[in-house]
Amino acid sequence: MTDSTVIVGVDGSPESMVALHWAAKFAPADTPMVAVRAWDFPVWSAFPSPLGGYPVPPAEEMQEVAVEQLATAVELVDRPVAAEVIRGEPATSLISRAGVDDLIVVGTRGFGAVRDWLMASVSTSCAAHAEGPVVVVPASAEAGKLDHVVVGVDGSENSHRAVRWALEHVPAPTPIRVIAAWDTPVLYGYDPMVPDSAAYEEAARKRLEEVCDALGKAEIDCSRLETLTVRGDPRAALSHESEQADLLVIGSQGHGGILHLVMGSVAASLVHSPKCPLAVVR
Repeated sequence: MTDSTVIVGVDGSPESMVALHWAAKFAPADTPMVAVRAWDFPVWSAFPSPLGGYPVPPAEEMQEVAVEQLATAVELVDRPVAAEVIRGEPATSLISRAGVDDLIVVGTRGFGAVRDWLMASVSTSCAAHAEGPVVVVPASAEAGKLDHVVVGVDGSENSHRAVRWALEHVPAPTPIRVIAAWDTPVLYGYDPMVPDSAAYEEAARKRLEEVCDALGKAEIDCSRLETLTVRGDPRAALSHESEQADLLVIGSQGHGGILHLVMGSVAASLVHSPKCPLAVVR
């Protein structure tokens, strides 16, 4: 991670402070960290109100408040953290600030309940559209705890990258559990068919073998990988595993116009309410 920068979205909320402290413990000491505070005029300020509404502070005052909030947050972290205040929509600001090799870390609250409800939360938007990996940190996350790491794979190149990312960023000798979920499909028709469940389980095992083979060809040490097949829907299986995990890593699909097509149905399902820090690897 030494060639990348860790960029953390901070808005003054307790959830964003949890994300900042988690990132400070997760990133190696020689990795640059930047805390980003984005601000903009509220949406309602552009529309006149017959009742007068609430007065909007001048831009200089909002900028000053943002600078002060961010400075206070950075002072609470026990490592050097640069501070940047950006005027603009939070998710867009974070995405534009980060390069393909940078890591974005955000909390689960977002930067505004109404705006997040109308559009998408900051965490969801970053996970869907950032060029590089994104970690969504729930408020319950414990900074510095990284004993149980889980990676979900489905045989795609994206899931292979997720395993590789975990090996590169989770310090040894922490074991990494790689899970392939499988289930028999639901079949409809006049002539019911009973699928051979053993064949689906064997296909899941082969997906795990392919991951190890690909990493081995790339001369990456896989000795601390623990592979496991689990029967059930991938979303439910990974959500269950994440209840006891310190980090869950999944791959993300390419860009698109619909959320579940942008991230993939599994990623889109998990990113809304992660039970542990969730890394979405592009």
